[in-house]
Amino acid sequence: MLDLVNIVASFELSRELSFDEAMNIAKSLGKIVRSGNSFRVPGIVLKICCNNRCYKAQLYRRYINIGGVKNIDEIKELSEFISRKLVETENEVRRIIIRNMIYVADTGLKLDVKSLGATDVFPGAVMSLGTPSILVYSSGKVIIPGVRSREEAEEILKKLINYIKNNGSII
Repeated sequence: MLDLVNIVASFELSRELSFDEAMNIAKSLGKIVRSGNSFRVPGIVLKICCNNRCYKAQLYRRYINIGGVKNIDEIKELSEFISRKLVETENEVRRIIIRNMIYVADTGLKLDVKSLGATDVFPGAVMSLGTPSILVYSSGKVIIPGVRSREEAEEILKKLINYIKNNGSII
């Protein structure tokens, strides 16, 4: 009923990098897509390919942020890959931080999303029940972004289902 579809993880390095060091590490990790210190994307954006999967990553100061990860095993594989590449740079992965997880759930209910606050501009409702905002669709599908654990996603889903049942939003 609850499926993990994306993880954004940060690999904290043992020391901060100069821009030149970051460029060298980025080149060893993958293909550089963009670099610079723009307002929208500071640091270096690159594509890292590891074990037949490619990920978009951002290298900035002392963090390598990687999105598109599907499970914890992939995080471990990426950590080993990055650690091997860092050996020559007198740097290492100090810790891994889960920044964000996105889950998708199917409530199994047909919903009146207008009663949940949907507008004509968006086909679903954006809701916040004292939690990160969640997306709810009339099909009963729910997208739960911005959580850091499955337990947190399950709790949000329980709150949502209770809210839906108590407010007559089921068709």
